[in-house]
Amino acid sequence: MNALMPPCLLLGLLLAMHSATAATLSDPTQPSGTPSADTSVAGPGSWKLSATRITPAKRVAVINGQQVAEGGLIGTARVLRVSHAQVKLDAQGEIVTLRLLQSEVKKTR
Repeated sequence: MNALMPPCLLLGLLLAMHSATAATLSDPTQPSGTPSADTSVAGPGSWKLSATRITPAKRVAVINGQQVAEGGLIGTARVLRVSHAQVKLDAQGEIVTLRLLQSEVKKTR
């Protein structure tokens, strides 16, 4: 029985180390710059606009990694307008404009 104790102890330590490491790793399939914070409690200055998509039927923005259509909510802020390179939010009565960096703006046909 004592001969089995060191391998079991070693296995337990390895599993504990693996789970601790896994908790700190980011998802490699997410685009760079994707925040890991909870977007439901976002406040002014904590939004990041990653993309916009405008079709004849719908205008959508990707804010903090979450797709939001015009009129939708991101946390407590309402998306007022999605345009090609910016989004306007109503954050509890304050109008906030989020802009894409020029290097991120790509026009499609």
